[in-house]
Amino acid sequence: MKSIFIETDTLESQLKAKDFLRPFFEIQCFSINLNSITQQTDSMSKRYFKKKIEEFKKQTQKDNFFYLIHEKDKWILLDEEQNSLMIDFDEDHLNYRRKSAGKNDLLLKAIGKKSENILDVSCGLGIDSVFLLGQGFTVESFERNPLVYFLLEQAKTSSSRNEIKSWPIYFLDSQSDSFDEIVKQKNFDVIYFDPMFPEKKKTALSKQEMQLFKNLVGSDEDAIEILKRLLMYGKKVVVKRPLRSEYLLEKPKMTFEGNSIRFEVY
Repeated sequence: MKSIFIETDTLESQLKAKDFLRPFFEIQCFSINLNSITQQTDSMSKRYFKKKIEEFKKQTQKDNFFYLIHEKDKWILLDEEQNSLMIDFDEDHLNYRRKSAGKNDLLLKAIGKKSENILDVSCGLGIDSVFLLGQGFTVESFERNPLVYFLLEQAKTSSSRNEIKSWPIYFLDSQSDSFDEIVKQKNFDVIYFDPMFPEKKKTALSKQEMQLFKNLVGSDEDAIEILKRLLMYGKKVVVKRPLRSEYLLEKPKMTFEGNSIRFEVY
């Protein structure tokens, strides 16, 4: 079981993280240092993080762990290599304010003009889900990584955007019985699937954020099995793939291709 060190500015935030993440990680909690991280310069913050990570390595004799910090409604995640990631739906550094490319927008073309209700079964950092919400679609999302789900929910709670606050995010994967229940009970027009693959290049993440995210979630090695299950529901399925990659299954009904990615429609 992987270790996670949680440093927070309030007992409430500490308990919130500890209670949810306890089944998935070995957890140690700390009260945050009096030197406010968000009030420090970038160089000071980096030195603080570096020092703490070195302390954790010595303390645990482990080279593989996560470090989760909470201060002033912000959650920051770091790994043992000091790569960092923060989800903030009100900011735009992860492209959460992306505008539509109009009639040339590949994702919107793949989803289709007549679609209204979208199920995103691989939410990840929520970039595509948030974009679709901003375009007026009704979106519900699944995320199966507990730490990613936790960060999504906390960012959703602190967001000032109305479409984000009312956005349903579920912690489950395609193998869950609840997955079947939700898909069958609700009238989704499109199921959207964006599996994580090592060769995926086009991303809104920086190299540091991408490295941490890959370290956290790994590759979706079961992507083929997931797609097979999605097709059993008899609904339109849109899959996002790197442009040069092979099809997961048989050739789709249609594709929409960009410079580095394509959307496959089944």
